[in-house]
Order: sequence, then structure tokens, then C-alpha cells
Amino acid sequence: MRIAYSLILIALLGGVLAACKQGGGSADNAVLATVNGTPITDGSLRALERQRNSGQEMHLNDTQRQAAVKLLVNMQLLASEAEKNGIDRKPDVQDDLAISRDTVLAQMDAQDFVDKHAPTDADVKNAYDQRIKGMDMHQYKARHILVPSEDQAKNLIAQLDKGANFATLAKKNSLDTGSAANGGDLGDWFSAGTMVPEFGAALAGLKKGEYTKTPVHSQYGWHVIQLEDVRTQPTPTLEQMHDQILDDLKRKTFEDHLDQLRTAAKVDIKAPAPASAPAPAPAH
Repeated sequence: MRIAYSLILIALLGGVLAACKQGGGSADNAVLATVNGTPITDGSLRALERQRNSGQEMHLNDTQRQAAVKLLVNMQLLASEAEKNGIDRKPDVQDDLAISRDTVLAQMDAQDFVDKHAPTDADVKNAYDQRIKGMDMHQYKARHILVPSEDQAKNLIAQLDKGANFATLAKKNSLDTGSAANGGDLGDWFSAGTMVPEFGAALAGLKKGEYTKTPVHSQYGWHVIQLEDVRTQPTPTLEQMHDQILDDLKRKTFEDHLDQLRTAAKVDIKAPAPASAPAPAPAH
């Protein structure tokens, strides 16, 4: 039933809103149509726009508005028919309606809270200062050899100490097949934070041209790492990081709010009921 219903709505919509550009909707609540006495208002149209466009209202031209109103008329006709046929009283439909209602209310309350607790420019500046303070601005070019045991890694280091070629040893021994084919080369410049912590910490302790004198253990195995080059990248400006920091602060503020609501509420989560077995296929 759900699949058929979705397909019907898509067919009715016919891509009406696909080409619209983002913008605000009309503020009035004028009646655009009636269906057996039930009004379809401009508010209904704007609600449809938000539903179909990730919460954004759209500027519709006359043709698009007419098509959207026709869609709302069709939806009202089908909804009235569903009520007449008792579909709205089916338990699964009531569950769907309840979830739809809770979803809309939750989304609106979340947006209202974020709007009322928006971070200030000072908040963003303070977060920027803290982030820059803890940011490693170095980028690296490196090679590595990944092996399954510490003893094997120690043996490779001993060979390097005697003048063996790092790239040759990587091609022959590394479990990291992607880099092994290139002599252990890890490719373009990267930040230590993009690697597992143990790898990044080892890089920070090397000088250009050096390799690790003791094996580096990570979740993937044992590494021997050679630092080929290091550079310092420019510190990003507040302007460059502003939007990301603002989004992060909003997210953190809302997550803290949600944690407070959970703490204040009496929440009792039961063990999930066993999944029901699928209905047998009808006999032919």
C-alpha cells in the first residue's frame, strides 16, 4: 500500500516543483480552492512546498501554482475518500499519521529552539580561536610499509639501517597493496589527523627523510613509516571557517538541549519485540 500511495503522489505532482528556485512564500492564508466545502488555502500550498523541498518554500509561477493547487485538490479528494472507506481507522494508518504529526512537530520545535538560541558572533569567534589553537597546520608526504607482526617490522627497520631501499622493501613486503605498488607512497599531501592516531603521532616525530626506528602499531598492523616531506599550510581565516563553526555550534547547542530533555523525562525503553515473520506468498 505504501509503495502504491507514493507512486500516486509522484504521478499527481508531475515534477511541478522540481524547477522552482528557493525563496519565501506568500504570508496570507487566502482560500485557493474548496473541495466539498473544505478550503484549500495558501497556507496549505506553502506547507506542500516545504514538504517537497526539504523545509524550504519556493517562488512558483502561475502555471506551477495552478498545478500545485490541482495536486492539493486531488489529495483532498483521496483523503476524503479514505476517511469514507474507513482507511483512517486502520491501525497501521493511524500509526503513520501519528508519526507524521510527531515528525512535523519535532522538526518545528527543533528549528524554533535553534532560532532562539543562535550562536552570536562572539561565540563563533571564541570557537574559532579554540579550534585554531589546537589545529595542526602541517601536511605530510610519506611512505609506509604495513606488516602483520612487530618482529617483521623490526627486521625491515634493520634492513633500512643497512642501506636497503624503502620503496623496494614496501613493494615486496607491505600488506597495503594500494600503496605497495608505488613503493609505499601514500600519495598527495595529507594532514596527520586523516590517519589513525598512532600513525599521525609517529609522523609528527620525524624529520624530512627519516623513518621510524621502532615499529608503529595500529589497528591495521605494524607500520614502518618514512617522512619524505613536510610543509605548513596557511591558517584558515575566520571568514573561511565561519559557516562550518556556526553549524557545529548550532548542532552542539541542540544536542545539549535534547540531552537535557532526556534527563528531565521519564524514559523507559523496553526490549524490542521479536520481528514478525513475513506473510507467506499466495499460492498460485
